[in-house]
Amino acid sequence: MRKIILIRHGSTEFLKQGRYQGWSDPPLSRQGRAEVRRLGKRFRVENPDLIYVSPLKRACETAQILCSSEHILPDARLKEMSFGAWEGRTYEEIIQTDKSALQWWNRDMRRFRPGGGENLSDLGKRVRNFFGEILEQEWNTLVLVTHGGVIRTLIADCLGLSEEFFWKIDLATASMSVIEVHPKQSVLSLLNWTPHKIERRNTRTRIPAKKKNAFSGAPVPGALVSS
Repeated sequence: MRKIILIRHGSTEFLKQGRYQGWSDPPLSRQGRAEVRRLGKRFRVENPDLIYVSPLKRACETAQILCSSEHILPDARLKEMSFGAWEGRTYEEIIQTDKSALQWWNRDMRRFRPGGGENLSDLGKRVRNFFGEILEQEWNTLVLVTHGGVIRTLIADCLGLSEEFFWKIDLATASMSVIEVHPKQSVLSLLNWTPHKIERRNTRTRIPAKKKNAFSGAPVPGALVSS
C-alpha cells in the first residue's frame, strides 16, 4: 500500500475577501501561516519519499512551513484552475460586468472557460497527466501541497465521481486528506482534516467531563471526516 497526503494551502487575503485566485499569486496571510503551523503540530510524516508542490506562493509557503525540507519539487501541473480575467475579482463584481458568462459557467463547468481561463476538463487533464506520471515512480509516501481544485480532482477520481460532484467536496484551507493506493483500487482514508477549525470549535463549545461519551472530541487522523 502506498499513501498520498494531500495538503491544501493556508488562507490568503484574496480568500478572506472572496476573490477568485486561480493562477494569481497572493502569499499566505497572517491567518494562513497560523493555520499551517497548527496543522504542522499534528502532521508528522516520517521521511516522505517525494514532496511535490504547486509553484504558486501560497502553496510553496505552506510546504516550507509544514515540511521543512529542501527537497520540495515544484510542478506547474499542480497549480489551481485558471480563472483568467475573473481572477482578483469577487462573485458580486463578476455578476455586474459578466453575468451571462457566469451563468454559462454555472451551467457547464466541464466545458466553459471562465474569464478565458481553464474549464474542469482542462484542469482534470493536466492533474491526471501528473498523477499518471507519478504513479510510475518508486515511493511509499507522497506529499502534494496544492490547491482545492487539484485535490478535488484527485479525490473525485479516487471515488469515481463525475464533475457534477466537484464542488460538493468540502476542503478547508490548511486541511489534510489522504488517499491510499492499493494494487487494485485507491481508498480515501482521510478527508478535510483541519486542526485550526477543530481547535476553534472546541474552544467555543466545552463539554463537561462527566457528560462526554465515546463520540465526543475531535476527529483523529485515519478516520474519514469532514470539518
